[in-house]
Amino acid sequence: MKCGHNCGCVLEDERRPLFWTPFIPEGVMRPQTMWPLVVAAYRGLPDFQRERVREMGFGSILEIEPFFVDPPLIQAIRDRWDRVSRAFLLPWGHMVPSLEDVARITGLRVDGEAVTGVTYADYTDLTEDLLGLEPYGDGLGDRRMVGRVALLESLGLTGVRQRVDELLPVFVERAVGLARVAYGQDPEETERVDRDLRRFLVFFFGKMLFTTKGDDIHCRFLELLGDLGRVGRYAWGVALLAHTFADLSTGTGRETTVGGFAPFLQVWSYYYIPLGRATQVDPTAVPLARRWLPLVSTVTYSFQLDVLRRNIRDFPALLVVWEPYADQGDEDQPWVMSGRPLFRRDIWVHCLNEIEPLRLRLAVRTLGLHQRWKEETESRGIGKKTRGKAKTVDWRTRFPDQYADWQRGGQLVESDATDSTAYLRRFQEEYGHRDFMRPERDGMDTLIDQLQGQLASTEVQLAEARAALEALRAAQVTAERADIAGASSSRSVPVEEVTSLQEQLSAAVERAEHAERKTEELQDAVARETGTITELTELRFQLTRRESDLPRDVAELQAMLTLERRDLERQQARWEQERSRWELEHERLAQQCLEARTSQGVVERLLKASEERYRHGRERAREQGRISAYSESILETSSQYERNVRGAVAAQRSTGSRAPMGPPALPVAADQGEAEKFTLEGNEEACKGKSEEEFTGEKAVKAKSRPWELGKAVKMVSPEGESKAEFTTTFPCGGNGLGKAVKVPCVEGNGEDSVWRPGKDDSMTRIQSEGRKEVS
Repeated sequence: MKCGHNCGCVLEDERRPLFWTPFIPEGVMRPQTMWPLVVAAYRGLPDFQRERVREMGFGSILEIEPFFVDPPLIQAIRDRWDRVSRAFLLPWGHMVPSLEDVARITGLRVDGEAVTGVTYADYTDLTEDLLGLEPYGDGLGDRRMVGRVALLESLGLTGVRQRVDELLPVFVERAVGLARVAYGQDPEETERVDRDLRRFLVFFFGKMLFTTKGDDIHCRFLELLGDLGRVGRYAWGVALLAHTFADLSTGTGRETTVGGFAPFLQVWSYYYIPLGRATQVDPTAVPLARRWLPLVSTVTYSFQLDVLRRNIRDFPALLVVWEPYADQGDEDQPWVMSGRPLFRRDIWVHCLNEIEPLRLRLAVRTLGLHQRWKEETESRGIGKKTRGKAKTVDWRTRFPDQYADWQRGGQLVESDATDSTAYLRRFQEEYGHRDFMRPERDGMDTLIDQLQGQLASTEVQLAEARAALEALRAAQVTAERADIAGASSSRSVPVEEVTSLQEQLSAAVERAEHAERKTEELQDAVARETGTITELTELRFQLTRRESDLPRDVAELQAMLTLERRDLERQQARWEQERSRWELEHERLAQQCLEARTSQGVVERLLKASEERYRHGRERAREQGRISAYSESILETSSQYERNVRGAVAAQRSTGSRAPMGPPALPVAADQGEAEKFTLEGNEEACKGKSEEEFTGEKAVKAKSRPWELGKAVKMVSPEGESKAEFTTTFPCGGNGLGKAVKVPCVEGNGEDSVWRPGKDDSMTRIQSEGRKEVS
């Protein structure tokens, strides 16, 4: 099921066939929680043991179904943490997770005794007595850690991993069966069942509630687990908040693991900054973490992190939910009812050696009050690890003021500010230069500053005009007095000087009146703009107060629509870039296609010319080869031809008969290049049953069958007619003699030999000796 944001997100249950948290590449922040195995170890406990865990106050958080931990979202929130103020710096001001957030989201108790006491450098005795295990030492000789593998082996969960094709519920049930075998089932075996319960609690603390960046598990809570009856009296929710603050404050920004219960910050962001990373599936479930189903994105971690950072930076301030629990009651939430007296207080929170300040005064808007600016400084010496010389430390005596503050219940947070305008302006001056903050300078403020500058300049001009006016009036009075006394004195003022002074006075009066009118206009403009600012501030205040009255699904829908619009704008920009790139690629391919077609035409013409040359060359070679073969065969049998011809002539002369003359019998070419000798004997036998072809010097008449095949009889008739001798011969089969010339000696005694060659059109061609001219 898609999330509807066009961001590649799917609901988590579609990812359940894989591991409960997807593969995270190297160099990416990884939560160290082993949530599914902790839940399996809890469900594997006998019923009486699970009841003891519920009485300690851990049943609510352990009954939350493990869900997908969202590393990009957690990292984007962690980036905004300020270790000086111990708060998140967001474009709309400070935000701080509170004790009410912990109680409502996790179901842990936030009232009771502080989780504090003594920590040691060597826990060998405690681990052997309470767990039946042995800790190992580090480079400084401290023995504070117990191996994860050894602890899992004691719980029967060694090497238990989810298979690739295994659903999460199936994996948890399989682990439950293995853990159940390892636990003692008899309540009467007090020592064994207490050891089993302590092993589970150490595993629960080390790999779910108070995870660290390392792989092994700290033994610092063992002293508190000595008396199992007192475990439920401690404020474990407060310890979770202190550990979360300490983990956020000790990071360098380059670590690839994150400590603490990471799902707490994840669900906290769902309520205060609805970015659309989860959907609410059960609006009535408690604690609140059971209501949400996170969305799993199929895109890369770095891309999601960049998008989330931009979305938080550009998130509208009016969509921030400052009081998400205003419409929620306390029914079925005893941990909320018992912790309510501490919800509105600044207080020091304790988790043994991790002591952190909860400065709720920086986020009083979560209490429905207006924010006033307060200077904060980083606390020194808090949250340090017990290393070096300090082997055994009692944190109650080392930081007595912080412990006393918890004992007193902290300090009630109040605010007498009428609005948050001054705070927001001071916040921008203090943190606006940071790269993750967006500029908040309003154009209305700039206009007011310009009008106030013009007003100040006009007031200066007005003061100068008034001074000039007074001087001119004094000069006029002096002139008038001098004029009156001029009748009796020779030192009277000239009339021209008096006229000039009067003109200057009139001009000064006019300028003063103009300046007064302009001053009044500017004052009216400033008053109007100030009134507008006041109305906007009041409207923002009313909207902020009404946010709690709006249904959360409306705010989520507005956030989803905003995110979808931004995603569509980014996609449109990418599509435009892709379209431009493909147009350039299309032009390039079209040019390449044109060049290829031109080259293909050139190649085809060259190929055709080459084939033509090859065909002509092959024909010439064939002609030359056939002529050469017949010539060789004629040369070999020329003596036999001459004897046969002479014998035939002698016989004609002795008998006195005149037989038609024609060419002698041609030789038969049996194989390639080989010729056999021809004789006139047996020609009649060879020609029996064969068709005949008559040739004259003028034209060849074709018979029904080709005359050049082996065994075909051919009758030659000389051009002069019946007076010539008639010869019958045979030719090779398949036309192998085609084009091969046969030289016949002269019969008539005219001193010229005749050369005959079969033609392509089944005719005989005579070749003359001079110039080898062909005559049919």
